[in-house]
Amino acid sequence: MENEIRCEEWTGQKDYYGYVYATLDQKYNLLYIGQKKGLVEKTKGYYGSGSIIKNKIKGRGTYFLKKIILGVCFSEEELTICETECKYFFNVFDRKYGYNIIEKDNGGDTISNHPDREEICKKISESSIGKKHTEETKNKISIIVREMYEDGFVHPMKGKKLTEETKKKMSDSSLGSIPWNIGLTKETDDRVKKISDNTKGRIPWNKNTKGLQIPWNIGLTKETNKSILSMSIKNTGKKHTKESKQKISDSLKGHIPWNKDKELIKLDNEKIVSLREEGHLICEIAEIFNVSDNAIMTRLKKYQKEDYYNKKKEKDRKLQEVKDLYLNGYTSKEISQKVNTSKKMVYKKLTMYLNFPANFRSKKGKEEIKEFIKHYKETNNLE
Repeated sequence: MENEIRCEEWTGQKDYYGYVYATLDQKYNLLYIGQKKGLVEKTKGYYGSGSIIKNKIKGRGTYFLKKIILGVCFSEEELTICETECKYFFNVFDRKYGYNIIEKDNGGDTISNHPDREEICKKISESSIGKKHTEETKNKISIIVREMYEDGFVHPMKGKKLTEETKKKMSDSSLGSIPWNIGLTKETDDRVKKISDNTKGRIPWNKNTKGLQIPWNIGLTKETNKSILSMSIKNTGKKHTKESKQKISDSLKGHIPWNKDKELIKLDNEKIVSLREEGHLICEIAEIFNVSDNAIMTRLKKYQKEDYYNKKKEKDRKLQEVKDLYLNGYTSKEISQKVNTSKKMVYKKLTMYLNFPANFRSKKGKEEIKEFIKHYKETNNLE
């Protein structure tokens, strides 16, 4: 058969790819199984590349070691298969019988099955504590990564989204996990004390920026910004389910409001507005009244709305007054004197009232308005 695995006994022949061997430690009666490419005669002093067997040779030489040729193979595939079968046959992964750690000798995990796994992991962890990349190393990494992307490298996760199933698995895996530092203090645990000591004297990035930070989306609308548009589309028509509402309700049960049993602070809105007009920052006004920045901002927004509607009412009132005076036969000069405004503003308000689109600033526009008013009076029997 073409796919038959050939592993023959070594009898001195030289037309093979490599061989499988067993190294016997006669002092402890333990085996190490491995493979080697090439001829047996040329590798007589080779006893294995495993970490345990190499440490044995380094410690006491090859005095107690005996090399046994188990068979020869005629391809790399045959060599790997035969080596693996021999390892499982002699059960060399068990520390009672052998020194092997990994399944194949052509590379792999050398730690998981190591007898001193915990000690090795501890040494690796301790050796990396306090180590940091130098600025030179960081720059080298940055250049390499930049060149990768310039050469057309695409991140494997680009454009991909986690499925709901994956998200649920990630969520389930973290359920019930207890944080390592829960219940620990710097008095009872050295790790917490070390973190506390390292952060002492560190200045927060946002210190003294209270009231000065500008939201990224200020002044943006869904018509002008893609991010806001996508958020708007994403949330349009969405409503909380009964189950979600119940969860929110249950989570708030027993929750004590922050302002319970606290006296309500009465704020002087006029003073807040005057301080703001004088040029005081929101955070400064908040400190004066001993309230949060949001409380001051809410008052200012409310005042701005009220101010806007008051101005609108005033405009409407003036427009009505100009209209009434005009219908009673007053001239534009008389109206401007009575309303205490300019003739230009009177013309503007009359055009608003009469829905006549004219440029009241130009001489021609003024004449057009006068002609229109004259015609309007005649057609409506106002004179």
